[in-house]
This record gives sequence, C-alpha cells and structure tokens, in this order.
Amino acid sequence: MLSYKFIQLPRDPLLRRGFQGFVLSLGAPVGWFLIELLSDTSTLQSIDKYAGVYLYMLFGTATAFISFGVYVGHNEIRLSKLALFDPITDLYNQRYFAERLHEEFLLAKRTGAPLALALIDLDHFKLINDTYGHLAGDQVLKDISTEMLRCVREGEVLARTGGDEFCLILPGCAAQDAIKTARRIRDAVSKSKTGFTDGANISITASIGIANAENLDAKDEQELLKLADQKMYEAKDAGRDQIRSALYYKGA
Repeated sequence: MLSYKFIQLPRDPLLRRGFQGFVLSLGAPVGWFLIELLSDTSTLQSIDKYAGVYLYMLFGTATAFISFGVYVGHNEIRLSKLALFDPITDLYNQRYFAERLHEEFLLAKRTGAPLALALIDLDHFKLINDTYGHLAGDQVLKDISTEMLRCVREGEVLARTGGDEFCLILPGCAAQDAIKTARRIRDAVSKSKTGFTDGANISITASIGIANAENLDAKDEQELLKLADQKMYEAKDAGRDQIRSALYYKGA
C-alpha cells in the first residue's frame, strides 16, 4: 500500500483512481451543505428536506469522477505495459532489459557474484517473413517466446531486444549453468512449430552467444554485451543452431 499521511491508497491504478474519484465527488454535496449551513442555521433542523438533493448530487458526481478515475487508471496500466513489454511477444523490451542489465552489472561488480548474459538470434528469420509474410513471422515470435520462457528460472530476465534477437540476463549463474540454460532454450526453439490453416508448419533454429563474468572487472555492461554478441556471431559462423560461450576477462 502507498501511504499519504493518514490515507492508504491501493497500488492498483484502477482502484487508486477510482478511490480518488470518490473522494473528489464528496466535494459538491459537502460544499453545498456548508453553504446552506452558513446562510441558514435552520438547515440542520430540516436536513431531511435536503437529503434527496444531497444523495442526487453525490450519486451524480461520484459516477462522473469514478468513471474518469477508472479511465485514467486504465491508461496508466496500458502505458506502463507499453513502457516495459514488447507488444508482439509480451516479453520485456529493450528499455527494461537495458535498465535491468545495468542494475545486475552493478550488483555483480559490488558483490563478486557471477553474472551471465546470453544473446539469442533466430536463424534465417527474414526468410520466414519473406516467404509467409509478417503476420506469420509475428506468430512464430510469439510461439518461440512462449517456449523460451519455459526454460527461464525465477529472477532471470528474458527480453526481445530486436526483430529476431533476444537477450537473457542470468544473475548469479556460473558458466556451466548458463550453458545448460542455453541448451534448453536452443532445443526448445528447434522443437517449436507454428502451424497455420493452410497446413504449413514453420520451424526455426537459434544461435546463442554467452558472456560469463566472475569477479567482474569490466568497465560497464557494454563490454559484456560486446563479448556475447561476438560469441553469437561465432555460433552462426559455425553453422547456426550452435552455442558459443566465453569467460570475460579484462582486455577480452
């Protein structure tokens, strides 16, 4: 819960805005009551005379303010999702990936914990778009993302960072464990098939490059990205559907 002095507001934007709208809606009937009270002291004795008016004003203003509040809350949720997630795959996007990688890099550098970074690039994905169209390509991305997520453990971050490129942050993951995870992802991608109504079944493979860091002495996370990218291209040069890994060291 978020605390503003004596008021506890819900975290959910819809509930928060709805509650704020209800509080604002009290202003009209309360204000009108105070004006009547100040101008005519007999108002307190004849409150039953005005009860219907108060209820009418409260209901009308509450409906208007709560509706507007829920609308604003809904937009907050939508904009928040757009800021963090890729619209096609529902994976994290490039922006969130960059922020988390920076955070995990600083944490690993401070604590000495291992950190691994995997770059996953789909092989010949452009051919799928050219042959079957972009809608088919988008469906392949969705299906593959679902399969890859099944290989990711809690605390690891999988993001779509480009058209056919994905990145996986593996905090606290030693080199051999990172390779095992990459193998699970590679196998999941190669076994994934996207079926269409015309009978076509599309399959694809992935090339993966891994940068492992222990007792991190890199200047920044870009050095890890560069090494992982280099290893990913080595995997492609080796025939695709391959994994290449390297331990980062200063001057790599």
